[in-house]
Amino acid sequence: MAVCKGTELSKESNVLHIDEQMKILKDLTEKMNLMEKKLNEMSKEKPSQDRNESRFENRTSD
Repeated sequence: MAVCKGTELSKESNVLHIDEQMKILKDLTEKMNLMEKKLNEMSKEKPSQDRNESRFENRTSD
């Protein structure tokens, strides 16, 4: 019987550990989604620079 109780305790401990990991995963996923939204907003706000324009700015005179 003592072995069964020990096994039950370890299972309960594992379940608690998994619950904590799932909370952390959920929090990180939410943060990642918020960061992705902010990045998308920032990308829309910043006007894209014309490639030809940036090439001319970086040229040196020969």
